[in-house]
Amino acid sequence: YMQGGKDMIPSKINRMLMKINNSTYQSLADEIGNKSSTAVRNPLTRETNMRISSMKELLDAMDAELVVRTKDGKYEWVIEDAKK
Repeated sequence: YMQGGKDMIPSKINRMLMKINNSTYQSLADEIGNKSSTAVRNPLTRETNMRISSMKELLDAMDAELVVRTKDGKYEWVIEDAKK
């Protein structure tokens, strides 16, 4: 996996994904159907209390996924939309 260590806060992961995908706040807002780049920037830069649904929506727009893995690495699940 990408450098940066295994323990990272969501806002740093989001910044790395934006850089990898050459995304801007406005391009992500456009991708998820939101007119305002501020509506994307605020949750992406929040250090704590980011809603999983918000992060999932933005990760989808950056072609990434949210994974839950046990600390021993034996089990792993990918978070999907409840609507699927």
